[in-house]
Amino acid sequence: MKNYGWGSENLSREITYHTIGQNKAVIRFRNNSWIKVVTSSDSARGNRANILIIDEFRMVDKRTIDTVLKRFLGTPRQPAYLNRKEYKNKPELLETNIEMYLSSAWYKSHWSYEKSKAYTVNLLGGRDGYFVCGIPYQMAIKEGLKKRVEIEDEMSEADFDEVVFSINIFVLVKPI
Repeated sequence: MKNYGWGSENLSREITYHTIGQNKAVIRFRNNSWIKVVTSSDSARGNRANILIIDEFRMVDKRTIDTVLKRFLGTPRQPAYLNRKEYKNKPELLETNIEMYLSSAWYKSHWSYEKSKAYTVNLLGGRDGYFVCGIPYQMAIKEGLKKRVEIEDEMSEADFDEVVFSINIFVLVKPI
């Protein structure tokens, strides 16, 4: 939003309410959709979502993801037009809920590696909606998020660890 030095006037017009603080982060839009941030813990129980984005998922306990966070996705989105007579009783119009996992890649011994392998198998097996992507450090340079000289400086240091450095950003997406 313009108040924060980013976004557009069009986006600002669509937002009816927002609060971004340490204990509460919510954005509501004119079309009644919303974005809400919750902690990845047992205390998040009872929340609902149609798109679940778990950032730095490798740092979240798998049991919490399976027993708390994935339970947010209980009911598909049901836009108001589905109440109209011509659209009633058409389950094919219900949208599929989505899970997204974002993180730096991690070691093979971690559960996140098995999760990325499972997504890759489904992607290559032709399952609809699966997506797996690794983003190398060169992308950060290309997009102006990191300076090339910073990367070169890091790589030239005597204690440079190539294994740790090679851990890229991973994105996993699947519909429920």
